[in-house]
Amino acid sequence: MIDVTDDGNVLVVAPAGELDLTTSPQLVEAFASKAEHTALVCDVARVTFIDSTGIQALLALQRDEPDRFALAGTSACVERLLELTGTAKLFRREPTT
Repeated sequence: MIDVTDDGNVLVVAPAGELDLTTSPQLVEAFASKAEHTALVCDVARVTFIDSTGIQALLALQRDEPDRFALAGTSACVERLLELTGTAKLFRREPTT
């Protein structure tokens, strides 16, 4: 499940459960309507599992929108995988929305 909150300025996408081969494309698709937004936030607080495709999706979003994309919330599994892959410092962080 992926919740989307859009106030016209900030687009917040909050996946819940697993961020994997099945749900990673859904995450990327949720950010597709990003043109008018000044900030793009992925709230990972409810992610309970993430695999390499989930990390790849986050990295692609970061690479495509380095000035607007940020992570919010904390998830032990996400933080662990970001640290293990050496990518944690690539992401700007925002307070949980």
